[in-house]
Amino acid sequence: MSYLSLLRSELKVKILLSLLKSAKKLADLKSEIENTRDTTILHILYEFETSNLITKNQKVYELTALGTLQTELIKKYMDSVEVLDKFKDFWLLHKVSSIPTNLLFNLNALKDAEIVQANTSELGVVHQKFVDLVQDSKRLYGTAPIFHPDFILLTGVLLSQGCKIELIVTTPVLEKIFSLVDIEDLARHIEGDRLKIYTKEDLEPALTVTEKIFSLGLFLLSGKYDDSMDLLAFSKEAIAWGEGLFAELLKSSETVDITKYSKNNL
Repeated sequence: MSYLSLLRSELKVKILLSLLKSAKKLADLKSEIENTRDTTILHILYEFETSNLITKNQKVYELTALGTLQTELIKKYMDSVEVLDKFKDFWLLHKVSSIPTNLLFNLNALKDAEIVQANTSELGVVHQKFVDLVQDSKRLYGTAPIFHPDFILLTGVLLSQGCKIELIVTTPVLEKIFSLVDIEDLARHIEGDRLKIYTKEDLEPALTVTEKIFSLGLFLLSGKYDDSMDLLAFSKEAIAWGEGLFAELLKSSETVDITKYSKNNL
C-alpha cells in the first residue's frame, strides 16, 4: 500500500497520523476520531496490519518501521501542500527557478512561516522589520542581489557587535560596497574570520539566515526585485532550510580576494 493511495482516504490518514504520535488502543482512536464507528476503524486497522504498516500487541496498535516511513512521507506531503496553498500568491508572483529542486521538495519546513507585506503607503515596513529582527544576531548568512542604502550601516553594526557574517553578492553590489567603505577596515574583518564575501553573477534570492530567523525575498516574474514582500520564519526547520539554500548558492560562488580591490581602481 503506497502513501499516495493512502492519501485518497482522509480517515486512513487521520489514523496513521494519530499512531505516528503514539501507539494507541481502539478506544483511544475512537475518542480522537469522532463520528466514526468502531467497525470502520477496525476494518482500516486490519487493512494496515495486512499491509505491514502497523502491529497489534495486547490490543495496542503501533506503526511498524514501514508504517512510520509511509506516514512521515504523508505528513511531509501534506505540510508541503499547506505551504503552497498558504503562500500561493508569493509563489505565483515570483521567480522560484533559483531555488534548487531538493529544497522545493522540502517546502514543508516553511509551514510555520508568515508573509510580511507592505502596502503602497508604507513601502519601508518590510525592510524595517528585517532590520529590527537581525540587529542583535550572532551569525548571519546573507545574499544581496541588489544594494540597499542601509546595507553598509547594518553590516558595520553587526560586525562591531561580534557577529560573524557570510555574504554572497553580485559584482555590481560588491563594487558599490567597496566604493562606500574603508577597504582596510573590511580587510581586518575578513582576516579576523568575522566576515566572508563571495560573488555570484546570476544571484536571485535575497536571503537572510541567522540563529533566530529566516527571511526570503524574490524577484517578480517581470524581473524586478520585490521589496514589498518577504517570507519570514522563526522555526528551526525553516532556519535549516535557509541554511541549505545558502549552502547551495555558495557552491557556484567565488570567494572575494580583497587584496585585488582598492578605492583607486573601483
